[in-house]
Amino acid sequence: MRLLLADNNRDRANAMQAAFGRAGYATDWVRTGMHLREAVSTRAYDCGVVGVPMPDLSVDSLLQFITGRRARLPVILVTDAGSAPDHAAMRRKGVADCLVRPVNVEDLTARIRALHGGCVPREEEKALLTYGSLRLDVEGLSAFLGEREVGLTECECSILATLMRSEGQLCSSSVLEDSLRLQRTELRSIAVEICIHYLRRKLTPGAIVTVKGAGYRMNPMPVRDPRATGCSSPVARQS
Repeated sequence: MRLLLADNNRDRANAMQAAFGRAGYATDWVRTGMHLREAVSTRAYDCGVVGVPMPDLSVDSLLQFITGRRARLPVILVTDAGSAPDHAAMRRKGVADCLVRPVNVEDLTARIRALHGGCVPREEEKALLTYGSLRLDVEGLSAFLGEREVGLTECECSILATLMRSEGQLCSSSVLEDSLRLQRTELRSIAVEICIHYLRRKLTPGAIVTVKGAGYRMNPMPVRDPRATGCSSPVARQS
């Protein structure tokens, strides 16, 4: 199960993301309404946990966005006690559930499971992502391309995990930037470019494709280790 967490407070978001990971949920974090729209438009999520208020997204705009989509995203709204909207009214307008901060994460994960029939994340979703012959252990910060082990930094692992979860769909640069837990936000765009550069060197040059002015995606052809076949690596095409 894949969650989208939207919260403009980094410390709070990091704590919730870590708790969701321990519960077995793959979680992408965004911190603005613009990035939330981009994330929902480029990949599929099972549930959204949205903290309000957000500086560039009103509750009414959020409701219009999620209820106007063909594939509706179940959203749990998290609000401050002093600014909490009418929860009953929010549910009538399409919000799946509402909670007031401080949030008990165990209660929140129970509500997420209830939205999906009580299902518990599968064991393989907790630790291992696969794409072609590429396997990524997110918790262990280790990857294997065929039988070859690929050493990754924490930032490289975050970028690669986000791309692999998108399964060949476009990931905007802003979504990748938000996946990095860097305190200085001005460094994140540079860090994404550096991570992509080193990931191509460690995997294959054609494993990650640049889409000019839009972002990046995993090559739709399954990733294969050229060293295992004796073939030369494909070259990433830019579109």
